[in-house]
Amino acid sequence: MSINDKFNNMFKKIGSTTEDVIDTAKGLGNKTRDTLEVAKLNSKINNHKKDIEKLKLQIGEYYYNLLKNKIIENEDLEEILQEIEFKNRCIQVIKTEIDYIKNS
Repeated sequence: MSINDKFNNMFKKIGSTTEDVIDTAKGLGNKTRDTLEVAKLNSKINNHKKDIEKLKLQIGEYYYNLLKNKIIENEDLEEILQEIEFKNRCIQVIKTEIDYIKNS
């Protein structure tokens, strides 16, 4: 085998290896792009879920006010309403304690 043949074989191997590296890099680039796109889409899903939770909270507050003001009645929720009122009274007592401490 001549020296030219050896160099040609070596350059073919280098060329083949370079193509393999380029193909691998393209594949990694595609995977990275896909991963980023999936992350963006998951973020959108999470934003929608947060919005849904806020809307549910608004519904809950609306019905809570209806029940609290005796506009509607529901025996199943009466115990929960009493617990909320108890917690609100506890908060008021604690706030009074805080004011006392601050003014001492």
